Amino acid sequence: FTINDTTINIEGRLNSKSFFLSTDLTTQWVSGIILALPYLPLGTTLNFDVPLSLSCYPLLTIKVSETFGISHLIDSEKISLEKETKYQASNFRIEGDYSAAANWLAASIFNQKLKVGNLNLESLQADFAIFNHLEKMGISFKYEDGDFSYHSGRLSSTTLDISSSPDLFPVLAALGAVGNGILRIRGIKKLKYKETNRVQMMVQGLKKIGADIELNTEEVMIRGSGILEGGGEVITQNDHRIIMAFAVIAARVRKPFVLMDFLGVSKSYPDFFDQYQNFGGKVEVLK
Repeated sequence: FTINDTTINIEGRLNSKSFFLSTDLTTQWVSGIILALPYLPLGTTLNFDVPLSLSCYPLLTIKVSETFGISHLIDSEKISLEKETKYQASNFRIEGDYSAAANWLAASIFNQKLKVGNLNLESLQADFAIFNHLEKMGISFKYEDGDFSYHSGRLSSTTLDISSSPDLFPVLAALGAVGNGILRIRGIKKLKYKETNRVQMMVQGLKKIGADIELNTEEVMIRGSGILEGGGEVITQNDHRIIMAFAVIAARVRKPFVLMDFLGVSKSYPDFFDQYQNFGGKVEVLK
């Protein structure tokens, strides 16, 4: 392959019969090679550095592939094809995204009429963990008629390990800043390799609007103040998860604050701010 300023040109084909795949930084390339497996020679083996049971998205990718006719042999830390096979047409319903839903679940703590639906109760998505994290923070939800809504509790002190659900860091850190206790978030190693260094950006941004937050080597510690002063300019570097995290805590910020770049939500949730305003949020685009 060749790389220039705007494009990557790739040619040729994969032909190795054994791949070792590290999940240390991300599992996205694991999902990619799982989808490519039917195009590789029969007998090709994908070997992982951890048991597949610990990797939510590769398991979800396998499940989707099997819906389209692919049959896998799975043995803890490796996967191969059971037989030579090709993808077959099928009807498939894409389940709701827990990464996006986490923002509305967080917002429902402050707007208890808000309901969040279209979520698979048996999802393999890593961010299904939002319920466990919020329960540890003192918040419980109820599930009625296909929707989740706030049930009881207040944001209080706890320690969270997000190593298996790092995309939840922005919204959890934002909630911690407007909570009522001390929140410690660990398992943050992967966050520097996201669209931005999300730990650094959230720490800087929350400080801009008055949060008491500090970054140590292995954890972020946040002393919740209930309500933040606001009034600052938050640099988002157009990171979609950072933008949404700040938006959902705006009801707990005294003075309006500015998000420097907000169009990044288009990466995963193009109509986020339309829905935000429909739910009562106030947004003004500054020129």
